[in-house]
Amino acid sequence: MIEVQQKLNRCRGVLAGTLAMCSILASSLQAGTIPANAVVLNIGQSVKLDSLTLGNIPGVVVGDKLFKEFIYSWTNNMPAPQNVNVTAIQDRFGNFGIRFQGAFIDLPGDKIASDASISFSVHVVHEPVNGDSETANGRLLNRISDAHLAGAIFVDPTTPGSFGSIDESFLGNIPSIPETLHVFRSTLGAGGSKSEDAVVFQNTYEWINVQKDIFALAAEAAVQPVRMTFFDQTFSQVEIPEPNSATMMLMLGSLAMIGISRRSW
Repeated sequence: MIEVQQKLNRCRGVLAGTLAMCSILASSLQAGTIPANAVVLNIGQSVKLDSLTLGNIPGVVVGDKLFKEFIYSWTNNMPAPQNVNVTAIQDRFGNFGIRFQGAFIDLPGDKIASDASISFSVHVVHEPVNGDSETANGRLLNRISDAHLAGAIFVDPTTPGSFGSIDESFLGNIPSIPETLHVFRSTLGAGGSKSEDAVVFQNTYEWINVQKDIFALAAEAAVQPVRMTFFDQTFSQVEIPEPNSATMMLMLGSLAMIGISRRSW
């Protein structure tokens, strides 16, 4: 009985490792696939957000990243998607990303906040294998390791009661990402501001889902609206070894041995 249990434990370990390996390869295939008719943007070039939400453009490639699956909704004074530009950027650290630019505002006087929501997925685009991308264990895979958010938010500095923010989450990812990003400017209470935020993920990813909420509330007596005319999103990545074909054959062979062993019990 003890021997049977030991065999089961060994098989469970092999199976868990094999499933993890298959998961890495499957996500790699998804990450490296660029949709037909996707647009490659050079730094500074842009497309309209509605072309992405309507599917006229299935995605944009910026450097080593693919952005796709855009969803956008808005209320009150926030801009319609045809009035929002999605621009290719690269930050000072060399990370590629996108800038959302438009009249993200809330006008004073009506006591009703304005809000917009943007979601998308970002994928690693693998470059062709070259002499520098080989390791003893196989080709190197790039994986997303951290995210950066920056936004300039303006409020009426002479009147208390205004608030603007951009909140970012990463829901629907495996493994899950509990971290969030937040930038804001406020004249509520003691006020305050934060224009940049960043997070290093606990795991690395071939692709991730991203959600951001843009909120603005202008004080009723304010002279100036709350406004954030642009905000930037970039992602860093790291390299990890990709399992080579020999490793995969060994793992698959182990699965076959599990079946044989089970029949012999």
